[in-house]
Amino acid sequence: MRIFITFLLATVIGATAYAVDFRLRDFNGDDFRIAQVKTELTLVFLYNSDCDACRKGAAQIEKSATVNSLTTAKKLKVVSVAMFEDGGGWKCSDAYDELMEGDALVFETVPAYFVLDAAHEVVASDVSFSAVERFLKEKL
Repeated sequence: MRIFITFLLATVIGATAYAVDFRLRDFNGDDFRIAQVKTELTLVFLYNSDCDACRKGAAQIEKSATVNSLTTAKKLKVVSVAMFEDGGGWKCSDAYDELMEGDALVFETVPAYFVLDAAHEVVASDVSFSAVERFLKEKL
């Protein structure tokens, strides 16, 4: 099933880039829109803190030399979104269900990773961090 979802996402995302915007609540309780994130690339990480694969994905992002290099160079920002809770004070949450109930990002499971460009178009997406990291390495 995971291979099918990966193939489906790669096929849909690879064929058509589309701009996205959605509202989130940050860990301070403030609202913001993804379109307010100003950077060359944005990695949107959708997770659930009760999910072992999500915790592994978060650790991979935090330890990634590629992500750290791009964030240090101010070419990448990471936006982690708790999908089924308030974010636990960590990053931000889908408090308005715009991702769960909307169609801004297409996903079937968490963790899910989306790379947005400066125009907030989805330029890469996968259910595996290693695939997204390979895409980001090309940007170094």
